[in-house]
Amino acid sequence: MIVRRHTPRRASIRELARRTGLSTASVSLILRNKGRARPETRRKVVTMAKRLGYVVNAQVAEMMSVVRNQSRNTEEVIGLVSLYPYARPWERYSHYGEIYLGARDRAAELGCRLEPFWILDPQQRVQRLRNILHTRAIRGLICLGAADMHAIWPRELAEFAIVNLGLSIATPLHRVASWATDNAVHLLNELVARGYRRPGLVLRLRGDDRSQHAYAAMFLYHLRFIFQQRSELVLYVDEWNNSRFEQWFDSESPDVIVFYHHDRYYQPIMEFMRHKKVAVPGKVGLACLDGVRPPPELSARRQHCRGLGTRSVEMALTLISQSDFGLPTLPKVEFVPGVWHEGRTLRGRG
Repeated sequence: MIVRRHTPRRASIRELARRTGLSTASVSLILRNKGRARPETRRKVVTMAKRLGYVVNAQVAEMMSVVRNQSRNTEEVIGLVSLYPYARPWERYSHYGEIYLGARDRAAELGCRLEPFWILDPQQRVQRLRNILHTRAIRGLICLGAADMHAIWPRELAEFAIVNLGLSIATPLHRVASWATDNAVHLLNELVARGYRRPGLVLRLRGDDRSQHAYAAMFLYHLRFIFQQRSELVLYVDEWNNSRFEQWFDSESPDVIVFYHHDRYYQPIMEFMRHKKVAVPGKVGLACLDGVRPPPELSARRQHCRGLGTRSVEMALTLISQSDFGLPTLPKVEFVPGVWHEGRTLRGRG
């Protein structure tokens, strides 16, 4: 498995377009010395590119060659699919909604588009979907994963250039995933910098399973070697249980509580703190590990969902450009780091 970590380059075509007041398409043409832009416009773009340290991204150039070659006959279309038991998971889950927007916008920037299909449609066999994809000349698929971590990719769709979002689906696939290890380490380092010494972790087992237990692994390592505390500071609760949480809180006395799934745990924990008259962040801090759209006051390490969508489109086009079709023997995996949301539920640094 080839693993790549996403590190943004110094400047992008979007940044150049914003700085010069031009469209991304115009900037792209000028940088490729094409189009009919006026000399002064060309000079403005080239000067700004040098100032920002813009370097032509070979991968993007390769992707664009796919789109340009395809556009001579028809628009390049990437199929958007999942192994969920409903047609449009991005309309049910906010993080998939953000991923969808990132993928849609990046596809439009690169001159192609997404088209949704439902693999598990009970009214249509997978073989029929395969025929539809071929008829529409669709060569690449972006999959939003599956509810079942151990789901198997349909053999009828194994011949396409496939990119899976996240770590679900047991079949070896090229993937773009949130960098759970880095997100956990970043958040824990924030706690150290803010003087916390007894962090507690409230974790849903099924949620941690979707990161291959990276959150728990990093937390347990930091408990033992950085905070020098016992592992009892980890509480596994798949469904909220107030009495169990109170027993754990009173027994372990954490000075900061980290949790996964803010939509499940943030409000119950805040209600518990109000009932116990425990000030947040004065007495106990709160931080979230996976905030997609956390409440403004909640300190969180957010998944970069739009970045996941962006990178999935770029990887799909790269696979097509390299004629990398079918199930891989050496999958490529790209991890996208999250972003820090300051909030007001942790005390300040220093």
